Amino acid sequence: MVGAPLKRFSASGPTGFLEYTAIVGLAGPICGVFSIRCTSHAAVLIASGMLGATAEAASPQTRDALGEVCNMVAGHFKSKLGPIGENSMLSIPTVIRGTDYHMRSLLEGRFVESPMQFSGELVLLRLDYKLG
Repeated sequence: MVGAPLKRFSASGPTGFLEYTAIVGLAGPICGVFSIRCTSHAAVLIASGMLGATAEAASPQTRDALGEVCNMVAGHFKSKLGPIGENSMLSIPTVIRGTDYHMRSLLEGRFVESPMQFSGELVLLRLDYKLG
């Protein structure tokens, strides 16, 4: 969808400030929050890949593109859960830009976190969840 594969993050992989955070909530038999955190450059590359445009031309659409990718990944995950996913709903994506914040899920459930590389940039995928 964005024109480049994700690769597993390695210890010698990229680093940087995770300046963009996209969030989609899940409600129903599975409750939780799915988030994608990435560098500013990765966010622009995602927008560029989605729109088939140069990074400069896609830059104004960065937040919308990242929110849509987050929504698609959360929706794909939900579709794999069978009846639990069918009876769960997704929220509208929210995108935050900046680094001066702390995110804490109010769920006292589990989480799965996966650091990845996208076009040489760090992208962090995380699901905080609790089964109903």
